[in-house]
Amino acid sequence: MSDDAPAIPFVLPPSSVIPAKAGIQSSPPDDFTVAWRKPVFPAHMEALVAPRPNDGVKTRAARSLLMRALADGPRPAAEVEREAAMHGITKRTLRRARLACNIKATRVGASSGPGAGTWQWSLPPRDTLQQDETPNDR
Repeated sequence: MSDDAPAIPFVLPPSSVIPAKAGIQSSPPDDFTVAWRKPVFPAHMEALVAPRPNDGVKTRAARSLLMRALADGPRPAAEVEREAAMHGITKRTLRRARLACNIKATRVGASSGPGAGTWQWSLPPRDTLQQDETPNDR
C-alpha cells in the first residue's frame, strides 16, 4: 500500500454489528453486509487537517476595505458592494467581513412597502472615552 492510496470508509449496518466478548471472536452472521462509501484520498484528509496558509486573507482584505470605505461616515450599501466587487471581493466574503467588523446596516428612506428606501452601512459607534480618562474627568 502506498501513501497515495485512498482510504475507503465503510459503515456496518446496526443489525450486522457483532458484539465483542472478552477474548472471544465470533464469526459474522450469514447476512453480514458492509456499506462502502466514496474513497477519501490523502490530499482530502490533508486539506481537513492543515488549513491553507492564506485562509482568511480575502476576509482581512474585505475588512480593510470596509474600514476605509466607512471611515468618513455612513454610505449606501450598494456603493460599498460595487467598490468591493471592483477589488475582486465577493458578496459572501464582504458579508463575513461586515459581520466581523460589526458594521451597522440601517434602512433609510423606507416610507412604506417592500423595496422602498436604501440600505446604508456605518461603522459601529466608538467609545469616546480614552483609556486614561474617566467619565467624571470630562
